[in-house]
Amino acid sequence: MRSCFQQANKPSRMERIRQDYNLNGQRQRGVTLLVSLILLVAITVVGINMFSSTTLEERLARNYNDYNVAFHAAEAAIRDAEIRISGQWELANNAAAPPSPLAISLFNDVCDNGLCTSEATSSTAQIWEDASYKLISNGTGKASALGTCDECTGGTTGSPAMADVYWQPRYLIEYMGASTTPGISLSDPGNLAVHLFRITAAGFGQYEVNSQPSSVVVLQSVYAHRGNS
Repeated sequence: MRSCFQQANKPSRMERIRQDYNLNGQRQRGVTLLVSLILLVAITVVGINMFSSTTLEERLARNYNDYNVAFHAAEAAIRDAEIRISGQWELANNAAAPPSPLAISLFNDVCDNGLCTSEATSSTAQIWEDASYKLISNGTGKASALGTCDECTGGTTGSPAMADVYWQPRYLIEYMGASTTPGISLSDPGNLAVHLFRITAAGFGQYEVNSQPSSVVVLQSVYAHRGNS
């Protein structure tokens, strides 16, 4: 009887196979779940990295575009200063009349209307670094904004204001002196001296950070012109 009872409780071979299969299936399902979780985490990390990379590239592209806007604005201010010096802006109103170059007598030591002498007073080593002159600013100061020419007929060079900039570009013009032909006096009527002007211009981008333009470009050039008196 004892032998028969033990034999009856002993699982058959098929039952043992089914039990082994069930255990293996459970193990496989556990491994599959673990692998799925690892893949999900990996895909999430890759997605976050791709999003961060795209955001960074967009910021770089925006900053680069903003810098270009500021650079071209500063260049526009320099060109406006040049036509102001040469008087070429007058041709838009009267192409038949010869342009009247900017008079040297308009330059002074306090930079009225953005016109400075080389001895202009400043609290800094260079006048364009002096905050009171408002070169890098939108407030009222010595620097001239694009298109303004207070002593010109009509009050402007005719240059239009720029669109899509945080502030209009501004500039200062310094009269650096005259260069003449060796051996000929400046008082000689036949000697048209070459007058040298240093133009410092600031351009601004489109966007703002803490109520200030996010991009500022300062350019400087030396412009030589004959006929100013």
